[in-house]
Amino acid sequence: MPTDSSNNLLSSLPPRPVLRSVIDTYFIHVHNQPYSYFHEISFRQKLESNLLPRCLILAVLASAVKFSTHEYYSGKSREATEKYARESWMSVLTDYMASEENMNVHVVQTVNLLAVVDYTGGTTYLFDMSITPTNICSAGRVSAGWLKIGLAARISQDLQLMREPDTWLSYTEQEERRRSFWSAYLVDKLISCGKSRPLAILDEDCHVQLPCDEETFQTGEWKKTPALAGLLEWNTEMVERPSPFALAILMASIFGRCTRYVHQRRHAREIPPWDTKSEFAAISSSLLLLESYSTLGGRRVSEFIQNSERTPRDIGHLVFAHTLFHLCHCLLNHPFLVRLCLKPFGSKIPASFASKALQAGQDHAKQLLDLIQEAKEAGCLVESSFYAYCIAVAGGIHSLSISLNVMCDNSAADRGSQDSMYYFQQTLDWLDRLGLLWAHAENMVCLL
Repeated sequence: MPTDSSNNLLSSLPPRPVLRSVIDTYFIHVHNQPYSYFHEISFRQKLESNLLPRCLILAVLASAVKFSTHEYYSGKSREATEKYARESWMSVLTDYMASEENMNVHVVQTVNLLAVVDYTGGTTYLFDMSITPTNICSAGRVSAGWLKIGLAARISQDLQLMREPDTWLSYTEQEERRRSFWSAYLVDKLISCGKSRPLAILDEDCHVQLPCDEETFQTGEWKKTPALAGLLEWNTEMVERPSPFALAILMASIFGRCTRYVHQRRHAREIPPWDTKSEFAAISSSLLLLESYSTLGGRRVSEFIQNSERTPRDIGHLVFAHTLFHLCHCLLNHPFLVRLCLKPFGSKIPASFASKALQAGQDHAKQLLDLIQEAKEAGCLVESSFYAYCIAVAGGIHSLSISLNVMCDNSAADRGSQDSMYYFQQTLDWLDRLGLLWAHAENMVCLL
């Protein structure tokens, strides 16, 4: 790399050829993983015509540089990410926050992208008795990310993105507004899995229809899709199955209920989880919705791709939705949570409930890791920062299973222990792999 390029690497936007290379990287490694903001062709046309705001370009660069193999960033990708993110945020403050009249969907997209960059920039997590991650260090601007997603949510609401866009907009612009809102919703749900992280966007405030399928979006066409409320009801009539992105939104909604149940469980002692009126039963019922909507089902990912004529890149949202499905079951049936929610009921606990719950947790922990491994082998990109959390939760269950089997001296326990050790090693391998991209994944290895 030339010396002058090295000296000026972070002083401004990169040269056009480098910029185009990083944009290519963005649409391969970041777009639909799982957040989706842009119509790719329109984005590239606006970029070439200098019609995109500088803050948005910088935020896209900050999100994609870590995946870039361009020599321009050799040895400096972390420094470049921080520089681009900082300049993007300063541009938002200077060019948009000073006057509310300047607000537009690009600001929402920018702040959302920056929130993820902040939140994944080195966060260390500790899994406590409530199974959800608790931040224990200041690395990775977690508070800054938390504030940004709240700001993005408020700007979205101020722009009325939670409602159907104006019909005078082109179909592409309408869908971009929908996807920007739903991506903000998705970030909010995933970030709010920690303690003391209340949601900024509530389900009952979401009135815009769910994202259409990727092919319809990229061809610039329009398709009527259900709203979230309709997708959460069993008696809603569907003309066709929801899009993979819509399924990811559905699972994010259920995941949000699941994490709230986990946090509030210690105070909900009146209704036992086996009661049909309990939140445990309600969430378990809602999880079945994914099975009724999804075309992936119990098939291997490679088999699904072959039979559906989809490419590995097309099913990223579908793999993510099914991963959240297994994660929810892991959280609901986690040994720590099962112990806590059963404790108030003493001798009245049905013997079969605890054993079935623990077995369900182990089964879904295996299925989660199997799904991710199958997706990788089928050529899918499994690089989202949230996969580290999903994998760590499953790995924690396998770790506990190993300890429980050690205390039992029989052949069945030996087989179970070997099985759990295999999956636990898979967990460590996956976190090591994701740790090359995300600092918090690397830190989770030590904590497990």
